[in-house]
Amino acid sequence: MASWLGDLLIRLKVETADFQQDLGKAAHVAEGAARKVNTALAGIGVGVSVAGITLAVKSAIDLGDELNKLSLKTGRSVEELSKLRYAAVLGDVSMETFTKGMRDFNRSMVEAADPQSKLARLFTALGVDISKGPTVAFRQFAEAFSKWPENELRAAVAMEVLRKAGAEFIPVLVGGAKALDDAADQAERFGRVVSTDFAQQADLFNDNL
Repeated sequence: MASWLGDLLIRLKVETADFQQDLGKAAHVAEGAARKVNTALAGIGVGVSVAGITLAVKSAIDLGDELNKLSLKTGRSVEELSKLRYAAVLGDVSMETFTKGMRDFNRSMVEAADPQSKLARLFTALGVDISKGPTVAFRQFAEAFSKWPENELRAAVAMEVLRKAGAEFIPVLVGGAKALDDAADQAERFGRVVSTDFAQQADLFNDNL
């Protein structure tokens, strides 16, 4: 199923002049795709709706748009953010909370640049090297967090670093670096990694609606 949606997104990009036309043509493309899918699934009594495919396409565009904006604000690549977003989805973290968490992690890194700050001391104690950049630092943070016993102090650490998003990020962090790596591998296998080009075009598309 993921392959035909990926093909549909590629066709949508080409046939809507790089996402700068309205969704009317997207619906036309989706209708053709729905017919093909329904023909393929007719033998087992399963079908899909045009509205459902169009919604899936629009949801993919909106995700790309949001990841592009988050990439610009955090300095992290869209590809890396989409892998982390997949890990967040597995942990039932909403897109809004995910965005807040990523932004606040960057803010914590900025604050930790002052060696006298509370966050600098906390990151040092956790073995988080902020000089490695946010991608490596977040992975180190997750690994250190996963080794803490389950208590109020662990929750406090999450909220100190990720602020309001901290408590909801705990299911993402408890698996450590390996869980993040596993989620990233799954995202690649299932076609859930969003490219920078797609995200930029999605941002442009939504801006022109």
